[in-house]
Amino acid sequence: MGKLSFDDEISKFWPEFGKNNKDSITIKNVLTHTSGVSLTTDLPDSDYTELNRIYRWLENFQARENPGERIAYHEVTYGWILGEIIERKTPKNLLRKLS
Repeated sequence: MGKLSFDDEISKFWPEFGKNNKDSITIKNVLTHTSGVSLTTDLPDSDYTELNRIYRWLENFQARENPGERIAYHEVTYGWILGEIIERKTPKNLLRKLS
């Protein structure tokens, strides 16, 4: 599966995420809430359980600040971002065994 580093950019594992000033956001930025990606009212409540819609929204989201500039707590988006990386990094046969 390979190791992850705090300094790995999200776009290394999820290239589509790197659009709109998000290409240099790291795992550390997400974990420390300094990614510039925080929850917004642009995402309807009904989409919170539709992961494909959430991932497209995150990919198209324009970062509000440069990574590391400002802390902006994002209680939901960090889980969506890290969850997608874990899913992309985990071998499919392991995911099938876990489900």
